[in-house]
Amino acid sequence: MEIIDSEPLQILYSVAENGRISFGFEMPFVLVAKCGIEQLLRITAIAAGKCSIPDENDFDWSAFDWDDMNKQELLAHKDLAEFSLLSFEDAECDDLTAV
Repeated sequence: MEIIDSEPLQILYSVAENGRISFGFEMPFVLVAKCGIEQLLRITAIAAGKCSIPDENDFDWSAFDWDDMNKQELLAHKDLAEFSLLSFEDAECDDLTAV
């Protein structure tokens, strides 16, 4: 599977309480399932969920330059995010092998 396109993450709401910031989000995406180099399926959907992170009193967010980090550096901090909900909505699948 490979994500070939996505729109920016959309924050739907945010709430600060008990030292954490909780927010709801959506992100439309397109991914392709492959076998070798052959593309078999194209899946479009919206990833939606709820996540929380420490607020600025519990974590020094300014200590990192998040925009310049590569994927490996970002994933090293994945423990900061707690997902309480993750779903895939409006999913559609196209068979790319059908002629």
